[in-house]
Amino acid sequence: MAGMTHHGIRTVAWQAVQPAATALRLSALFGFACTVALLAFICVRISLLPPGNSPTPRPTTPLTDEERQKQRSEPLPPHLQQADILYGACLLAVVFPCWSLVILLGARQMRRLDHYESARMACILALLPLNAAWVVGVPVGIWGLRVLKQPGIRDAFARATGRPGVLRHGPGKE
Repeated sequence: MAGMTHHGIRTVAWQAVQPAATALRLSALFGFACTVALLAFICVRISLLPPGNSPTPRPTTPLTDEERQKQRSEPLPPHLQQADILYGACLLAVVFPCWSLVILLGARQMRRLDHYESARMACILALLPLNAAWVVGVPVGIWGLRVLKQPGIRDAFARATGRPGVLRHGPGKE
């Protein structure tokens, strides 16, 4: 990219990051869609739980050690086991959209050549299995990281934001 104008460097970098940024954005949106499907499934399953699952009344007399041991060794009824799993899934349904939102914002920064660190972080987060669509995110995250490592891309981010501290000078660099 030596000998190119500021606008030329930015245009070349913009063209290089667009496909990966778009794929990263679609991966995050797919994560949102998977989360909506998970929430719908949870709502249906919770609505199918039998009503009136109040715990058995406590005895008025103190339990003996044998009775306590027997009570602890009895498994939970199936409807309470399902409820525990569903409430855990509800917690994930809160985490997954937040994860997808961070990836989506990083993809936006990547598309605009705005903030190199945010774009890189979004690619790394897409690699981690903490999103409902991480199977899609793994190849997209790898692709995005490879694009961001191309020569001159980081400098184009720095030039776009006007932060000279991010520019790296040295042998082979502008």
